[in-house]
Amino acid sequence: MKRKLLSLVLAASMVMGMTSFASAEESTVSVDFEEYTVTSTEIYDAALGEFYDAYMEALEAETVSERYALMAVAEAKVLESAVMLPTTTQGSLSENYPIGVYKN
Repeated sequence: MKRKLLSLVLAASMVMGMTSFASAEESTVSVDFEEYTVTSTEIYDAALGEFYDAYMEALEAETVSERYALMAVAEAKVLESAVMLPTTTQGSLSENYPIGVYKN
């Protein structure tokens, strides 16, 4: 009898908990997307601007050896920013995360 009463109390408390969340007022958050875009661009440029510039320079390299050297510089810049830390030591960022198309 005690178990049935306890299970009934627990079931009732779960139902009350679920209905209290459903009846709560939804918070309306207004987001200014233009301001968000400007702010996120500023944050990106502050953290990864040098990486992106170095990466684009590497993609425009004339020779493969020059491209790999510039990719190493770009990889050093992204690691220096501490935004992305590698989870493996095999390969490089240019092999694992290609952006754009490589030229021959």
